[in-house]
Amino acid sequence: MPVFLYDQTTGVFGVVHSGWKGTGIIGEAVRMAEERYGADPRNICIAIGPHIRSCCYVVNSGRAEYFRRNFCGDCVTPYEPERDGGEAQNWNRDGGTLYRLSLEKANLAVLDKAGILDENITVADDCTSCCGIFGSFRRETSGVPEADKWLGFTVQAAFCGYMPL
Repeated sequence: MPVFLYDQTTGVFGVVHSGWKGTGIIGEAVRMAEERYGADPRNICIAIGPHIRSCCYVVNSGRAEYFRRNFCGDCVTPYEPERDGGEAQNWNRDGGTLYRLSLEKANLAVLDKAGILDENITVADDCTSCCGIFGSFRRETSGVPEADKWLGFTVQAAFCGYMPL
């Protein structure tokens, strides 16, 4: 999930990628903007770009518990195969209970804790898995043998900077 931050008061800007392993990185970016550049979180604007949404992001109980414990309880909801269909079964390697994960809600909890005002946050509605115009690791590797899934993986960088006004 791409997350953009900008403080027009100080000129601080940043872009981070907050996938499941990087959830929380936006809090670090806000902290860095405060410490290094004197930004006030109340002045920072956030734009969360297209990302896999809970409609398509099904996870196992271990990952669900990690998010529930570390971010917020409502970022995880039960997956109901009889209602939701069986498309997620190929992601259930441990055979346990499945859950829907909202990276958006987890990141919004991080932003709230960092002091970002709700009115300064914009979230794109697009799901990268549902919408074919965006890349989606989940969609593009569904059915690909586990050993081959990472062949097309691209590392994404995070940065923060300062642009004098």
